[in-house]
Amino acid sequence: MRKRIKALSALLLALAMTAQPSLPGEVPQEIFAGWEAATPKVAIKSKTLYVGGSSYQITVKNLAEDAKVTYLSSDKKIVTVTDKGVIKPIAKGRAAVTTLCKDHQSG
Repeated sequence: MRKRIKALSALLLALAMTAQPSLPGEVPQEIFAGWEAATPKVAIKSKTLYVGGSSYQITVKNLAEDAKVTYLSSDKKIVTVTDKGVIKPIAKGRAAVTTLCKDHQSG
């Protein structure tokens, strides 16, 4: 039984590796069936902003087109954040901005 599984695995791997793309540089979608999409990530972990200075736009990488992003400030007296992810410093201090990503497909 174990030999059959190894042979089948080798055959599937060989088929996946020798599959011809339909266009140059394109990979057949069947090879990626069942793979998870990349996890969304915020471009930076920390940022120093100055009161009276510029605002900062949060960038989320690997975001699905249908994803909904919510931004939350831990202290709105220190920093505010818009629903588009623009952070504005209000007063001197420390605050965290949390980014929540919800993919509409996953619920």
